[in-house]
Amino acid sequence: MGLKGKLFSQIEMKCSRHLLYEHFKSNPHKTSVKSPDKITNSTIHEGQLGKANSVVSWNIILGGKERHIKQVLHIDDEKTSITFNFNEGYMNELYKSMALTLTAEENFIT
Repeated sequence: MGLKGKLFSQIEMKCSRHLLYEHFKSNPHKTSVKSPDKITNSTIHEGQLGKANSVVSWNIILGGKERHIKQVLHIDDEKTSITFNFNEGYMNELYKSMALTLTAEENFIT
């Protein structure tokens, strides 16, 4: 038997919602430049930046070790929302399935 559930968090941003949304939608590869101690690399395997169903892999630092994750991006421009469905890598070793949804609203990201 496994655990099922949702974790919800809201964080106040110091930038416009569109700026953060566009960053994760169209420029995720720049995240490693902004946080090199947490994200060391990102690669697009299928699709294009800013397009739904693109497949992106990341090398991240977690627990002091470099880990690999691979995701399919689902983009909803109307809701300024991006869902990252983890389909390969470290998170799938920990969880049967996992998705992370970022929704930009006003000065908050949920």
